[in-house]
This record gives sequence, C-alpha cells and structure tokens, in this order.
Amino acid sequence: MPNVQQIGDCFLRYNNSLTELNLPNVQQIGHCFLSNNKSLKSLELPNVQQIGNSFLHYNESLTELYLPNVQQIGDCFLHYNESLKSLELPNVQQIGDDFLFYNKSLTELELPNAQQIGDHFLDTNRSLTELELPNVQQIGDYFLFYNNSLTKLNLPNVQQIGDYFLLDSNSLTELNLPNVREIGDFFLLDNNSLTKLELPNVKRIGYGFLESNNSLTKLELPPKFSELKNELLGRAKNTTEKNINDKEKN
Repeated sequence: MPNVQQIGDCFLRYNNSLTELNLPNVQQIGHCFLSNNKSLKSLELPNVQQIGNSFLHYNESLTELYLPNVQQIGDCFLHYNESLKSLELPNVQQIGDDFLFYNKSLTELELPNAQQIGDHFLDTNRSLTELELPNVQQIGDYFLFYNNSLTKLNLPNVQQIGDYFLLDSNSLTELNLPNVREIGDFFLLDNNSLTKLELPNVKRIGYGFLESNNSLTKLELPPKFSELKNELLGRAKNTTEKNINDKEKN
C-alpha cells in the first residue's frame, strides 16, 4: 500500500496468515492495528508518527521492529508479544500504558528521546538485562514490575516516579536516579540485589520506601530526610551500613 497515509481503527484485526506488510507513507495509525495477528514477521512503517492503542496486540511471530519517526504511542503497544527481541524507537517522546506488557524475549530496547512513560511499562519482562532512558522525565506506576533479568538501569533525567517502581525486580544491582524529585509508594519493594542507592535531589518519598530490600548497604539522601533516616532505613531489612548524605543543601 505505497500511497496510504492514514489508517483507522481495527486494521487487519484477527488476521491469521499475513507475514509481510509494507506501508512506506503511513503517518498515523488508529487503534487495534493488526491486533491478534498470528503470523506477521516483517513490518515496515518508516514514516509513521502517531500510533493508537493496542498496536500489534497479541502478535506471536514478529521478532524485530524499527519505527524511526514515531513520536507518540498509545496504550497496550505490543501487549503480550511473545517473540519480539529487538525494538528501536529513536524519536518516540510519549508512551502510553502497558507498553510491551508481558514480553518474554526482548533483549534490545532503544528509546533515546522518550520523555514520558505510562503505567505498567515492560511489566513482567523476562529477558532484558540493561536499560538506559536518557531523557525520560516522568514514569507511571508499576514500572518494570516483576522483571527477573534486569541488572542495570540508568534514568539520569527522571524527575517523577509513580507507585511500585521495580517491584519484585530481584536481579537489579545498579540504579542511577541523580535528578529524581518525587517518588511514589512502595519504591523498590522486595528487591534482593541492590546494595547502593543515591538520591541526592529527592524531595518527596512515598509510603513503603525500600521495604524488604535485603541487600542494601548504602543509602544517600538529602539532609531534609536526616531525621527520618532510622524509619526509612528500617524498611530495608538486614542493612549493615547506613550512610545518609548530608552534603547537599536543603
């Protein structure tokens, strides 16, 4: 379809046989695009800029996807995708809820310009080991919930984090959040591998902060939290070293 520029809702939904699709000039896609597609292995959308909800929902065969010009993605993008291993979205800025929810195979993810992420981002992801989101500023609830493989996460510009951030992510050993200002409830609940955490610019911490963190040995916070250090660190069980950073000014 070389000349089509805009696609509405439910395009080729429940298609069982299509294996290749090339839409070189499509710029806008509605909801449920190729939802419940069983066989698609090759998809070309070089100029798409906006994608609605449930894009490739329940796709079983696609292993790689490159969308160089997409800027905005709706909810349930590649929701319950079993086979996708590589995803590149170099210009996406806004991502909705349930992005790659329950993806089992993803090992490479590129989102260099993403700024805002909705709820349940990569919820129950099984294979991704490292992730860097250099320009993300806002993260919703249940970010990387129940991730078994992630060891390194770099969020240098994130300022706001929702509830249940990295809940039950038991392999994480390195976390970088130098500019976070607000943290929701149950931050890093039940994390068993992280030993060091620095939050030099945090201003608000929610309920259940660092509960059941069995390996944390070093924690650095601004001086405004010094009076609360025993309560905050008491939630991280078996902590052997407690270091509150008092060098930053209120």
